[in-house]
Amino acid sequence: MQVRSQLAEHVKYFAQMEIPVKVLKTAALIAYHQPIKQSELQEMFGSKVYDHVKELHELGLIKKRQDGRTIVLTTTPHFSEYFGSETTDKKKIKEWLVEKVQKDKVKKEKKR
Repeated sequence: MQVRSQLAEHVKYFAQMEIPVKVLKTAALIAYHQPIKQSELQEMFGSKVYDHVKELHELGLIKKRQDGRTIVLTTTPHFSEYFGSETTDKKKIKEWLVEKVQKDKVKKEKKR
């Protein structure tokens, strides 16, 4: 389901998540560290990452590129569209993620 960004905060309580939280964490790590080797991601997150990568790839959110004996992961333009980022530039996606995390921290602190 796609919703205007102004309404997303209110609608999220009614909509079921399409992607499990653990898979979202893997997606965030890929977006933040891209390009990242799948083996490095596995060291950070554990062996479940292979299932997460498969799911994210099937959803069209990440690209897998063979580089010798390893696989390099990056986000796709669909990733930016899906998560509401206005850019597909890797550096700007990283900045966008940092901004989102900071805003979330501020919201949580205000609730205390």
